[in-house]
Amino acid sequence: MTQLPPDNGMAAHSDFSSSWLALREPADHHARDAQPLGETCRHWLMSQPRQGALRFLDLGCGSGNNLRYLAPRLPPHQHWVMMDQDPALLAHVRDNGPRCHDHIDELQCLQRDLSDLARALPDDLLAKTTMVTASALLDLVSEPWLETLIHRCASHRCAIWLAMSINGDNALIDHDPHDSDRQLAAMDQKVQQWISLHQQRDKGFNGALGTTAPGVARSLLEKSGYHVTITQAPWQLDCRDQDQAHLAQSLVQGWLEAALEQAPDQREPLMDWHARRQQHIAQGRVEITVGHTDLFAVAGFPETS
Repeated sequence: MTQLPPDNGMAAHSDFSSSWLALREPADHHARDAQPLGETCRHWLMSQPRQGALRFLDLGCGSGNNLRYLAPRLPPHQHWVMMDQDPALLAHVRDNGPRCHDHIDELQCLQRDLSDLARALPDDLLAKTTMVTASALLDLVSEPWLETLIHRCASHRCAIWLAMSINGDNALIDHDPHDSDRQLAAMDQKVQQWISLHQQRDKGFNGALGTTAPGVARSLLEKSGYHVTITQAPWQLDCRDQDQAHLAQSLVQGWLEAALEQAPDQREPLMDWHARRQQHIAQGRVEITVGHTDLFAVAGFPETS
């Protein structure tokens, strides 16, 4: 599912702009490079007997961020099925995907409504799939939806890689030693509480897991017999860097919009908080951490009761 500003799960729906997706991609890739799941997945894939290409299914692929990250890091001879509801973003993938790395033998784009898994993921598609993957999707879906996905994948013994799921471990660090404002710091905390609640608003999947997504996913995967590896992949935005400051500005703008929807009676203090934090970002005096969790899971045997 394509992503929205300012961070996964802020809007009342799950349509996200290509400009936001492009803005977050370097931060996503940098965060993922700092953890070992790429090597873990690559070694697992190389250990598996196979005939023909590795077949990957990317759910909610957006403009192809996950494809561009994984293709050069996984073994060659890859067949990708890219699935999203947005035809414009799929067109971007179709036009640019095959050129993104020579490990890709074939790329197929499918426009599907992922809220209806039975229609989106027929058995014959999953039966051919080596690994189902998604980036920044998990926190948007409901527990029943995720349970269905995992059950379907387990029945075909597909590996699963769920990347860049928000976990609520956010922080805004102000490095100005001369401006210790307790009210501003308290508002930082309130904003995080409001956006956490906002992230659990329905995004079209009959509920949204929000920051609980990684823990729920791990439990469901292990219950279905998966062996799960979990790593953390936080954004760490240093606003002295122009590109990272640009992402931080969009992120904080989105936090404001989410907080206003969650607490409309707090408009005046929120607008003041927003103006001051945007100024601090422009001055390069703050760092922002946004917590994300990645899960890589390979099929084993389900738990017995």
